[in-house]
Amino acid sequence: MKKILSMSEPKISIFPIYGFVLSILPEDKAEPWIYNAFIQLRYLDCEHVLFFELYRSLIDGCPYINRTTIERKQIEKYYDDIFLFIENMIFDNKYIFFHVDRYYLSFFDEYHKNHIWHELLIFGFDKKNNIFYCADNGPDGKFCHFTCSYQEFLEAYNGIDSLRFQMDTHILEVVNWWNEEDDFLRMDQIYSLLEAYYYSRANIVFSEPFRSVTYGLNAHYKVLEDVKESQDLIDVRAICLLLEHKKMMKERFRYIYNFQSIEIWRECFEFYEQLQKKYQVLRNMMLKYNLLNAGSLEINDIVNAFRTNIELEEKFRDDNFAILKERFELCRKGKFYE
Repeated sequence: MKKILSMSEPKISIFPIYGFVLSILPEDKAEPWIYNAFIQLRYLDCEHVLFFELYRSLIDGCPYINRTTIERKQIEKYYDDIFLFIENMIFDNKYIFFHVDRYYLSFFDEYHKNHIWHELLIFGFDKKNNIFYCADNGPDGKFCHFTCSYQEFLEAYNGIDSLRFQMDTHILEVVNWWNEEDDFLRMDQIYSLLEAYYYSRANIVFSEPFRSVTYGLNAHYKVLEDVKESQDLIDVRAICLLLEHKKMMKERFRYIYNFQSIEIWRECFEFYEQLQKKYQVLRNMMLKYNLLNAGSLEINDIVNAFRTNIELEEKFRDDNFAILKERFELCRKGKFYE
């Protein structure tokens, strides 16, 4: 027996949860929902971590996915073994999201070196060869697909101490019903999130509570400070997320422009297309710095390039937000082409 569920290339994947959700969505339907979100950025000041807003509630907020959470003891109560549970779920076209210990998975660098729990999505199995088809961010940090043996998975699954960690299993099912309004851009929502992003404010409706948080464009400066304080190596993950953010801004404005061929949308699309390229250059500078252990590349060159990128986006906001506000207001009134 063998079955593999469909997986597409996710638009965002710097963190596994983004890759999990966006790779199983019906791509032809989900684009408006994606562009309605993934605008606001949230930097946790104490943890020094950057996310898209609504990181923790991404699955529950997606209209195309139904999530069922089940405790490990419930699986053990109704199934003789975990393999049968996974096979039954896959046969019912359901994806399974586990927490496992990478120490037992030979695909990862932590194999037989470090005990690190992490998310893992299973989207298929081959019972004859005793392998599962899995998805996660790989050793290079990129979202990818790989296989692991039944035995490796069992060890990784059992390697999590369920008494110390509340690691429930999540069953994800792509539904064939949803509110048709989710198939359209919500211009009010986009405007609200853009305003909060550009002016570094918490969005009242969508923000998740945290004690010390920096939002939007100001979050870039927090990441810049982290880069300046780097010792031997630069943590590139935040820059990779900013690169994905600029890519999403570009694609969002291009999507809007395809429906409303109006100058301001084209200007926004073209600006973020160029800004995305600048963040690609910045990311490559950081990778080179890490690879060469500084070498001929000075940290000041990276800091200056990063600061320039931030200032370019601030200038774009100052020059264009009033026009954007007017355009969104016309869209709200149904006057799309005035």
